[in-house]
Amino acid sequence: GDDKLVLALRGKIGTVHSLTSKRETPYMELFHMGGQTTVRGFSFGTISPAWKNIDPLGAKHALQFTAELIFPLLPDYSMKGHVFYDAGAGWEAPKRGTSRPDLISRNNFNLRHAVGFGLNLLHPQPIKIDWGYKLDRNKKAGESGHEFHLQANMAF
Repeated sequence: GDDKLVLALRGKIGTVHSLTSKRETPYMELFHMGGQTTVRGFSFGTISPAWKNIDPLGAKHALQFTAELIFPLLPDYSMKGHVFYDAGAGWEAPKRGTSRPDLISRNNFNLRHAVGFGLNLLHPQPIKIDWGYKLDRNKKAGESGHEFHLQANMAF
């Protein structure tokens, strides 16, 4: 039929600010770019500001693009395959209360790119498996060339 091949294009842009000048935005409300739900091929938070020791801080601003080609592997659509291109960036860490802003890394805009492939399984449990490869790997920082992602959820 006509629905055997699906091209999905998605884009997101966001910014977060506190409603009061006395409080900073909580850590979990910031953007943590990288990982299964943002830019596959990167670990959680590795495309966002971090402390120099690599612990993620989160970002006030984020940009994300995804292009994904989805196709059925079984006639009943219970298993689908996909290939993807992801790009994203997170920048500007909250600095209130930070006595050493020089200890923050990855604080500037830096669009990162990855490609990969994966599977969506619907039975017996919905599982999404992705394997992403960095197109702009930073060898000096010791980045691996790829990341494996596994997610169990109810919606794809």
